[in-house]
Amino acid sequence: MPPNETLGIPEFQLLTPSGSRTAAPRWERIHDLPMDLTIELGTSRIPLSDLAHLDAGHTIVLDQLVGEPVNCRLNGVLVARGEIGVQGDQYTVQIQEVLTNAPTDETSGWGERTAGDDPLHPSAESEGSP
Repeated sequence: MPPNETLGIPEFQLLTPSGSRTAAPRWERIHDLPMDLTIELGTSRIPLSDLAHLDAGHTIVLDQLVGEPVNCRLNGVLVARGEIGVQGDQYTVQIQEVLTNAPTDETSGWGERTAGDDPLHPSAESEGSP
């Protein structure tokens, strides 16, 4: 018996040189699982007191500049960056970069961590440290 079977670790098919793969019948079901794709236009850090007085008509300034790529998160994991556009009366995102680095403890998903990405581990700048 192969060692992976005794540990209960599933075996996955490797990509063929052409880049395609044949999905095993038991894995075909996952292709239809719904995933949440979130496009981040930007973020803003505001005091709770300002949030308590927030009302219709107020404006919140985001840290994202016009024309900068926006983050695309799949189930909360940063997977791509893209450019906002419009098609008819709907917004669109044209993907400019697909992040391919595997998630690690050092990143906020795939790709590099940016200051303020992780509210549980804020950067020294955001804490007021020198």
